[in-house]
Amino acid sequence: MVDFTNYETIVVRGPVNIRGRLDFPDATKVTLETTGIIVQGELSMTSTKLVDGTADITIRLNEDNDVVLIPDAPNSEACGEGGCNLGPKPFVVAGGRVSVNGLPDECTTWTTVVDVISSDIPVPLYFAQRPQMPDLCSDPLIEEDFELGRNK
Repeated sequence: MVDFTNYETIVVRGPVNIRGRLDFPDATKVTLETTGIIVQGELSMTSTKLVDGTADITIRLNEDNDVVLIPDAPNSEACGEGGCNLGPKPFVVAGGRVSVNGLPDECTTWTTVVDVISSDIPVPLYFAQRPQMPDLCSDPLIEEDFELGRNK
């Protein structure tokens, strides 16, 4: 459980690989800086704070080096001996679960999404302009099609 309430900054060298459960409970105020997030267990974040432009929880992905995933069982053979190259700054759910609960329950979202990229190795190093985002109340941001293996 993350137990920071004074907007501390936590710097993790390398990616955060969640194998159990990592919980950011309500009233957490923290910035997490890391090279990537890999969820093989469960990541849970809750914020009941009113939306005022200042996020209680910020995840900042830094560095431009590729992150390699060596999956845990039962997916240990999914990537081969060398692992899966996730590219730089990945936020990957690899057999786990992500639960983000923020207020208000109705639209709009309480987090900022810079872009959504679908490719074998995404390279989110620079974006020339802010992407056109769907209406978050009616259009899904990401739909997974597990038959094709990537989001559409």
